Amino acid sequence: MTSTYYALIADPTGKHILMSPTESGWTLPRLPIAEDFWWQDVSPVNRAAHAQWGWRVNTLNCVHIIGVEGDEAAKLIYALEPHALNGFTPDGTRWVETDAVRTLTLVWPEQPDLIAIWLASQKTTLVPWYRPGWRAGALRWAQTQLAQHGLVLSAEPEQVRSWERSSLWRFPTLGGAAYFKAVPAMFAYEPRLSQALAKWLPPYCAPVLTIEPTQHWLLMGDAGPRSLLRDRDVTNWEAALRQYAEFQIALTSRVNDLLALGVPDRRLEVLPERLETLLADTAALKNSPAGLSDDEIAALRKRRPEFLEACLTLAASPIPATLEHGDFASGQIIAAPNGEYKFIDWSDSSVSFPFFSLLFFWAELEGELDNPTEARLRLRDAYLEPWMAHAPMNELRELYRHAMIISPLHHALIYHRTILPSMVMKWEMERMLPYYLRIALKQLV
Repeated sequence: MTSTYYALIADPTGKHILMSPTESGWTLPRLPIAEDFWWQDVSPVNRAAHAQWGWRVNTLNCVHIIGVEGDEAAKLIYALEPHALNGFTPDGTRWVETDAVRTLTLVWPEQPDLIAIWLASQKTTLVPWYRPGWRAGALRWAQTQLAQHGLVLSAEPEQVRSWERSSLWRFPTLGGAAYFKAVPAMFAYEPRLSQALAKWLPPYCAPVLTIEPTQHWLLMGDAGPRSLLRDRDVTNWEAALRQYAEFQIALTSRVNDLLALGVPDRRLEVLPERLETLLADTAALKNSPAGLSDDEIAALRKRRPEFLEACLTLAASPIPATLEHGDFASGQIIAAPNGEYKFIDWSDSSVSFPFFSLLFFWAELEGELDNPTEARLRLRDAYLEPWMAHAPMNELRELYRHAMIISPLHHALIYHRTILPSMVMKWEMERMLPYYLRIALKQLV
């Protein structure tokens, strides 16, 4: 554990902020967290606040990360919403007038600006779950729907995740866990898509209890007891990839149905023109903390002919378009007790070339499996085997090679065209565009 974590808590008027006086000066209250976690997974934050102060809270959002997450000097600041303040002031803290924070001797100087930015953000077009008061109505809807399905809560709902991409809650029930997910307008198709997939191909999907399409809400039953994450048995990974390919193949006949649900159309025919637009957008390529250098941009632009050739090769192949996950990782693959695997989280999905799904999956091999180079070849072939109904294995391997050239560009375009333009808190995701473009450079070296 290297990072430090802080709570930003305002009173209901927004005129007072909870601060802690220390020998070195004033600071936002520090949270006692001694575990590593992804910043958007907020249950450790809520547990720490409860352990520290006895408060029931939910996290509105991670306001900012000062430094790089996981670095020794990094500070992560979370805006919290206590469920009931009732005039309570925790030990070791004081309510300070917001305007007076700048007059204090501060342990770290960025605090007044972060508080001001967060308060100002409440007047912008934020996702609803970043605002105080949203939780009660959303959870009430979910509990009402669970009751209509005969599911009785066995414990309080637990907030799992909060970021601009989604709000995720786990509801323990006597009939197993259920999950409530809210997504922003840019992913409005996800509840409809999840519901359709559960109806069309139930062995491969989490059960969907209901959706609220106007709010972009999704209520799901439990997909299974564990994900593929940290599973050291490569044969399980092979089985999961075979089943994912079978799932994609089954959906090749439903492309028009998928598009009618609002799933984005990112087929190969539109990719070259969109890629030209991306490569010409110097500001988007450079202007982020991890933006590309001039040399990297020049290298990408120099390889336009290779990108186009790979696109044309894939477009001329016998492999049909189908549903592409967009964020296919081991944590999105849930092992069911009967040996089947279910696939979840369709926010980044689109109709496109199916092999593109494997790119993000490979990033986890180094930390998850022994002999990752050998495992990657085994897993590639396990995924390709079901596609042999369309082409022989030697041709599939060559198409896979071309797909891995184009896949990082496909994923970069999701961020360039859809995600980043739709976000208010762009810092949350701005590193992903250069991340994928650097993978594109490495694939071609």
